[in-house]
Amino acid sequence: MNGTPFEQFIALVEVDQQINALNAAIASLEKQNAETKRLEESQQSLLEKVKNKLHDFRKEVELKELEMKTLDQQESEKKKRLETVANHKEYQSIKTEIDQLKKEQHELEDGLMSAWNQLETVKKEYESALKAYEEQQTKVHNQLEENNKKIADLKRQVDGFIKDRVEKEFVVPAEWLEKYAIMRAKVSDPVVPVVEGNCTACFYKVSAQDMQFLKRRKLVQCKDCYRLLYLPEAHQSDGTQNQDQA
Repeated sequence: MNGTPFEQFIALVEVDQQINALNAAIASLEKQNAETKRLEESQQSLLEKVKNKLHDFRKEVELKELEMKTLDQQESEKKKRLETVANHKEYQSIKTEIDQLKKEQHELEDGLMSAWNQLETVKKEYESALKAYEEQQTKVHNQLEENNKKIADLKRQVDGFIKDRVEKEFVVPAEWLEKYAIMRAKVSDPVVPVVEGNCTACFYKVSAQDMQFLKRRKLVQCKDCYRLLYLPEAHQSDGTQNQDQA
């Protein structure tokens, strides 16, 4: 493996940053998928409510139509009886019953007409909701498929970086790895460069002595934020300088 332990350590840190960025992208896509599925469930619930509403109105219309049919049959039967009555009193009684049935039919017709109109309105509402749901389903399917492909690709990249990371660990001093692991558990950027004599995380001024250590590629900790520091110029040198462990 090419590169000094110091260079491999910096490369390992960069690998971890890549892994973190990829994992963040994966988490973002998984969150999008979860939100997409919640939207799908919401649309499905809305469609189900309209479907139940349509069922209730159909049932109401069917009941009123059945009631109207019953009244029609009763009227027909009484009209037949009217043709066979024996006296005026019986005729008047049946006639009164027929008039009452007609009154009930008239009242029922108004209710039935209103129920039909409501049913037609709900039918249109359901058709519109169904169309919107089907269109949304297509979008959801395509979005999930696209996101899942991206997630699979990102995970393959993470696996590759993890393999690369393991290889780099073999040549990095254990003491560096231990300090790095401790800081990595606390902050997202445990190793930062020194620029113009300052820690780039908290901008604390690095002492002259620590600057000398950094020039010799020795890792030091910031006296303020305790992150591990390195000097990019030393990292980019031709490797002729001495290298010490932290």
